[in-house]
Amino acid sequence: MTQEEMLDMVMFYVERDDLNRKGRQRETIYKKCFLMHKLREYRYSLSEIGRLFNQHHASVIHNINTHKDLSQWNTEHYETIIGEYVEAFRNTEYKEPIRNIYKDIMECENIFQLRRIKRWILEKKYGDDATYLE
Repeated sequence: MTQEEMLDMVMFYVERDDLNRKGRQRETIYKKCFLMHKLREYRYSLSEIGRLFNQHHASVIHNINTHKDLSQWNTEHYETIIGEYVEAFRNTEYKEPIRNIYKDIMECENIFQLRRIKRWILEKKYGDDATYLE
């Protein structure tokens, strides 16, 4: 599943269940925790996630940690509340996009972006068949 597909799926539940409003209801908080955790798995930044839920990045960190704690210690009650979400997001694994090295190099505007490409080469984000010429 791509990042865009995941975002669309999360936004459906955020809008349907009105999760971007303030509130202290346990069900609402638990659902936010689960969705924020899923978005973080898909490499969304804390500030991006916070904007979707009208929260500060520190609140996002807290909610993600709450999800981890509840998943480990309070499983039955937590899974009862987020059961629909768990089922909907089953088999939604993050797949790292295959980068185009030529495009990335041509779009570089500074030395920091070139260093990032160098790091991506070392991390093998371009795949085995990456070439410098197309």
